[in-house]
Amino acid sequence: MSFRRKAALVAALAAAALAAQSCTSLPANTDPEVLRAYDPQPSEAQNLEPVAGEDPDVTLRGFYQAAAIPTQDYQAARGFLGDRAAVDWDPHESTLVIDRINITTSTTRGSNARAFEVAGEVVGSLDANGSYTAHTGSYRAEVELEKNADDEWLLTDVPNGTLLERGQLLEHYRPRDVFFYRSGGDRLVGDRRWLYSQLRAEPSALINRVLRGPSEPLAPAVETRAPEDLTYTGFQDGTFHFVGAGGMSQEEFSGLAAQLAWTLQRAQVSGPYFFEFDGSVLGGEDGVSADDFTDVSPEREAESPPEFFALNENGVSRVSANTTQPVGGELGQGGRVSSAEIADNGTAMAVRSRADGDSELVVGAVDGPVAPVLQASTIARPTLEPDGESGWVVVDGERIVRASRGAGGAVETADVEAEELEDLDGSVSVLRLSPDGARAALIVDGRVYRAAVARPSPGERRLEQLSEIAGRLEGTAVSLEWLPDGDLVVGTSNAQSPIWQLGHDGAELSPLPSENVSAPVVGVAATSSTLYLTDSLAIRQRSAGMTEERRYWREVPGLQGVRSLPIVARATE
Repeated sequence: MSFRRKAALVAALAAAALAAQSCTSLPANTDPEVLRAYDPQPSEAQNLEPVAGEDPDVTLRGFYQAAAIPTQDYQAARGFLGDRAAVDWDPHESTLVIDRINITTSTTRGSNARAFEVAGEVVGSLDANGSYTAHTGSYRAEVELEKNADDEWLLTDVPNGTLLERGQLLEHYRPRDVFFYRSGGDRLVGDRRWLYSQLRAEPSALINRVLRGPSEPLAPAVETRAPEDLTYTGFQDGTFHFVGAGGMSQEEFSGLAAQLAWTLQRAQVSGPYFFEFDGSVLGGEDGVSADDFTDVSPEREAESPPEFFALNENGVSRVSANTTQPVGGELGQGGRVSSAEIADNGTAMAVRSRADGDSELVVGAVDGPVAPVLQASTIARPTLEPDGESGWVVVDGERIVRASRGAGGAVETADVEAEELEDLDGSVSVLRLSPDGARAALIVDGRVYRAAVARPSPGERRLEQLSEIAGRLEGTAVSLEWLPDGDLVVGTSNAQSPIWQLGHDGAELSPLPSENVSAPVVGVAATSSTLYLTDSLAIRQRSAGMTEERRYWREVPGLQGVRSLPIVARATE
């Protein structure tokens, strides 16, 4: 953003803050409108209705297909209900996501009445704001149907709430990120919401979700600039209107505008954006865009591709242009290193074996000296925070320790509070912090968990909202790493599907091509263009955008025949 543009924006924000303190009246006309002219499309619900003479189980399945369409208060689904049931049924009570809906005849009550058992394995749920939470469990309920005078079967008794098959969620809904500030306010963090794909006023829906605040799983790690009294009143004449901004400061206006602009930009809504607060438009005639708020951008673009390293029995090597070269420091001089993490600023944390059989955590420079800071029976691979100066390890499979370099250069250690881990059986074998530092992914006894990283004070960290997000892997997870887009790649011991991609909320889980991959996959790493893994035989790579027709992983050039663990340098802020 140019200096002139930045100065104009600062002046506009100051004017908005002043106006908000002196004006709290409603705009003259705030009837909500859609952002774009409506282009009529064939409705998904057009052919979803009871059919005369159709078998009752087919009608029941049609109801569940229609229930995936929430428009007009589930009008399509209500068309399958009898008069009383259409009034009594509350689809908003809950939305469960089922792996597959199974329908079995329960009882036959004459020729005009049927009861069916509806069952399935629950994999997750959606809340009213579209936030997905992974679950495991079973669903079982009875649904009754009666035949009417038109020879149509209608549901007369159906439980409240809606059921979505996993495939329906992925087909009829799309993920969108709404943005909040990481605790401390220095970077925006995406909070995924699933919105119906044919929602005509999606921008307004996203803005309302920003104002309602973060989802429960992410809430401990983030904060918002939206005051509780602020209300979104609609979109008209190219402007998003808000009331209740009285008392907001210039910094709060700027912070909220950044949340809104990045949310709309990521949803592919074209800018600039015009936000009117109590009659005052931010940015004046120019409006605002995500480019005005690059200082808190959720995207961290490196000046050059991240360095790639490999760890094997000879230590840590730098891999470049099909060649390998041991790093210049201690980590490249021997085979005692069992795991390592490297930042793009040159910081390195590694675990080395000791002569007495214990492990030690060492901290220093990848091309320089390292010093021990912690000793234990076992220490899991380190994971760095976004600043590159602090990192976490799991000690003896139970205790999480944060090592941080203080102002004087000395490395200090402190426990990370993680009370919810105490309720789980098994040891923590893998811990990885997300690129934005707001989430952590863990493997406990082969199962994948996600948690929010709370920051009660500058030097204190706490894991909260721990939840399993990949129950379908059934305890086979061995390794994992965050992808640059915020999702995860998971290596497993499953011979049929040894490598998976996992959405960070658990809603999406799909196997990656693996024809020549031999389980277990003990190491994974990723850049925006390349995926790396170490299987039982070798270290391999594959283009992240490779088509399904090219399903094979190639050995990493320069490391053919040398089984190694992949390390991608961590981008720092």
